[in-house]
Amino acid sequence: MFLYIATILAGLYLDYTTCYKLGKFPAKRVKRIRRLYLIWLYVFLCFGYMTGSDWRNYELTYVYGVGIDRFLSEPISWFVFTVFPKIIPDFVLFMGIAKCLYLFSVYKLVSTITDRWVSVLALLIPFKLSFMLIQNPFRFMLALIFVNMAFRYLYLYLTEPGWKRTKIVLLVFGLTLVSVLVHNSCVVLLPLVLVSFLAPHISKVNTFILFILYIVFAVFTSNLSFINELKENAIFFIQNYMEMSDYASYESEDNEAIWSIGNLLRILFFFFILRSKDQICCQYTNGTIVYGFSVLYLFLSRFLILIPTGFRLTLPFMVFYVIIIIYMWMYKRSLKEISSVNTEAPMNNYSVMRLKGIPSRPLIPLFALIIISYSLLSFGRKAWTSYDILPYSNSIPYIVVGHKSYNERSQHNLDAYQARLGIQYEHE
Repeated sequence: MFLYIATILAGLYLDYTTCYKLGKFPAKRVKRIRRLYLIWLYVFLCFGYMTGSDWRNYELTYVYGVGIDRFLSEPISWFVFTVFPKIIPDFVLFMGIAKCLYLFSVYKLVSTITDRWVSVLALLIPFKLSFMLIQNPFRFMLALIFVNMAFRYLYLYLTEPGWKRTKIVLLVFGLTLVSVLVHNSCVVLLPLVLVSFLAPHISKVNTFILFILYIVFAVFTSNLSFINELKENAIFFIQNYMEMSDYASYESEDNEAIWSIGNLLRILFFFFILRSKDQICCQYTNGTIVYGFSVLYLFLSRFLILIPTGFRLTLPFMVFYVIIIIYMWMYKRSLKEISSVNTEAPMNNYSVMRLKGIPSRPLIPLFALIIISYSLLSFGRKAWTSYDILPYSNSIPYIVVGHKSYNERSQHNLDAYQARLGIQYEHE
């Protein structure tokens, strides 16, 4: 547990100190420390050994092969499990390399959007990266490599007017289509990517209307009895249409109960995001886009609960939500404070003039800190009460000197779970 929490706090501290000049480090030293932190993330998150759950089935598939039926539905996935075992016989090594590619795609996306990528990657650990790289839905992770690339080009399309517009649009949809050939649930992302082109215009929508709509979405996707019946019918239709019934065994990480602490905090934070729109959009050159994608993510995270494992499909959008949490946490409350720190990008005169007329909101960083603290507490509880995160083990020494047997690796965390909680986990 210590390694996880220390990694998260170290990333948050590193960016916070450089943002407010609390640490008097030379620029070259800061750059070197940030690179070392990124290397640590690759070693720590991408080479977990006996952590996770899905690797058990995927290792057997990698060793013994996959049927031709997989080629008909997910041809790239079939190619990976058919060709790569002949190139890299060690599945643990192959899985580590694949995770590194995924983390690199996340890093490129985040670093393209913000120079606060260290704190964003750190906060993504409890929000997203622990699920993708530790618990590791392997095929879906491979698909999201292409989706992350698509979102990076989508962001550049929205921010760089010099780019060739038609070619970039084709590239965005082409990469998303490739992800469908890896994991067919990504077909849902095709219309979502289309909707994403409207993200910069969300800032023009009245904040009161957005808040009311979000409450309606929260009620509609809650577990109220009469709404539950509607959802069951919708899920039955979606599963039969998309043949997604085999994904229904996964639990959504989001609690559907509208009155849960997490959902109440999310509603309150949504309110704070709306109230902070002018501050965020003026203080950061890309604030309008990050604001739009964050609002879009919060709506999608409620709506996609209707689909089994639908929360997975919101993960590319979650990057923007975490970025806006960091933006709000490092929010500078006055022009004097802004001029005394290194901002994300130089503010133009229009932004400065607007910010002079915008009231300071001192609770913005405080509430962002509450969200960060709650996410850490939730992650700690989740890690302690599950078998696939604790205890942590790293695969690099075993890749070098030789692996433990499959059965020993498979049982290791399950035994530790039973010793820790006194409960025997029934692994299917």
